[in-house]
Amino acid sequence: MSVTVSRRPAPAAACPSGRQPETACEVTLERRPEMTRRARRFLRRTATKWSVDEDAAQAAELVVSELFTNAVRHTCADRIRLCLRRHHALLYVEVFDREPHRRLEALCPAPDAEDGRGLLIVESLCLGWGRRPDRDGSLTWACLSAPGGEPEQHERVTDPEQPQKAGSLPRPVASTPAHPASLSFEGDLVPPSPPHDAPTLYESWEALADGLHVQRLALHLPQLRDQLSTTAAAASGLAAGALTARPAELRDAQAEALVDGAGLTGWVRLPAEHGTPDTEASPLAGAAGHIESLLLDGLPDDAPRAAVRAVSAASAWWVGAFAAIRHLGVHHARLTPIDDTVGLDTLREAVRVVALGTAQRILAHHLRHDAADEAVRLAYCRAVTEGIVTEPTLPALLKELGELRLVDLVATSIPWRGRFTKYAGGTGAGQVE
Repeated sequence: MSVTVSRRPAPAAACPSGRQPETACEVTLERRPEMTRRARRFLRRTATKWSVDEDAAQAAELVVSELFTNAVRHTCADRIRLCLRRHHALLYVEVFDREPHRRLEALCPAPDAEDGRGLLIVESLCLGWGRRPDRDGSLTWACLSAPGGEPEQHERVTDPEQPQKAGSLPRPVASTPAHPASLSFEGDLVPPSPPHDAPTLYESWEALADGLHVQRLALHLPQLRDQLSTTAAAASGLAAGALTARPAELRDAQAEALVDGAGLTGWVRLPAEHGTPDTEASPLAGAAGHIESLLLDGLPDDAPRAAVRAVSAASAWWVGAFAAIRHLGVHHARLTPIDDTVGLDTLREAVRVVALGTAQRILAHHLRHDAADEAVRLAYCRAVTEGIVTEPTLPALLKELGELRLVDLVATSIPWRGRFTKYAGGTGAGQVE
C-alpha cells in the first residue's frame, strides 16, 4: 500500500489573516474490495486530525465508501488514489481512477433492484458532487459541510480544481450558513444538487431500509393478492387473510403528524390500503399489543399513544404480509429457495421486535420537539431498555426467520449492533443480497 500525506496551505494572498488554510491528505490503495475498509479508516483518521464534527465525519465516511467502491468495481487499474481536502468548513472527497472519462449519474434503480443506490446516497449527503477528466483517467469528487476545529466559513461549492478569479473567495461572515447555494461550473457533468439539510448517517441508512421494504412490497403485491384470493395457508400454517388483517384506522391529526415526522407515514398507510377486511383480528396483533402495554403505561398524552398504537399495529401487518409470501422468497445468506416453514411464535417475536423499533422512533421524534415531556421520556427509556434486553436474542430469531425479506425487516427495525451492517460496507460492496 502506498501512502502519501501532505498539508498544503493556500497561497498567502488567498488566505487573509485569521482564515483557515487548505490542507490535503491522500492515500493510494490497491484496487481490491477489502481496501474499502482501509479507505474508510483513512478518512476517520484524517477527520479526527482535522477536528471534523462527528456527524460530518460519519457522512464523509459513507461517501468515501460509496465512491471508492464504485472505482473498485468499474476501473481496470491496479491502484486507486483517494484525496481529502479541507478548506474552511468544506471537506472535499476525491477518488481518482484510470477509467476513461464518461458521464456519471445518480440514477433511480428499478423497484426490484437491491443495490445501485450508492450515488443517490452521495447526492443526499453532499452539497455537490461531480466527475471530470484528470491526467490519464477520471476523478470523482464530492463536497460536504465539515464544521469543527477552527472558526469556519463556507466556500463556494464547486470543483476544487476549477480556476478561481483573484479575490473571488467570500469575505468572512459572522456565522456559518446551513448550506451554501449550489453553483454550476464548467466541467461539472451532473446538475448541481439543490440546497438541503443533510441527514445524519443513520438517518440515511434508515431511509434506505424503509424504502427497500416498500419496494419489496410493491414488487410482490401481485403474489400477495394471489395468496389472499386462495384458501392456501401461509408459511406459518395460517391463512394469508388472517395474517394481513387491516389495522384500525388512525384518525388523530396530532398522532398523524407524529407518524409523519418519524418518517413512518408509508408504514401506516400501506397496511390501510392493502390490508384485508378480515372479521377476525390478526393472530399477530397480540404481540403488537404487548409492546403497546409495555411502553404506554402511565402515558396520558393521547397523540403519542395513538401514534405508537398505529405503528405497532402496522408492524404486525408488515410481518404478516412478508410471512404470507415467505415461501416465494430466498434464504437471506444462501440465496436458495425457501423450503421450510416458520412457526407462529417466531412471527410473534418478530412483530414484537419490529413494533418496538417503530414505537421507539415515534417516542424519539416526540422528545426532539418536547424534551420536557417526562412521561414520554420514561416510555422512551423503557423502549431502549427493552431493546437492550432483546438484542442478544436477535441472531437466533433471524436464523429462524431465514427468508431475506423478513430478515431485513426485523434486522433494520430496531437499534442494535447488526442493524445496518450491510450498508456500513457500502451498498453493493460485496455484501450478499
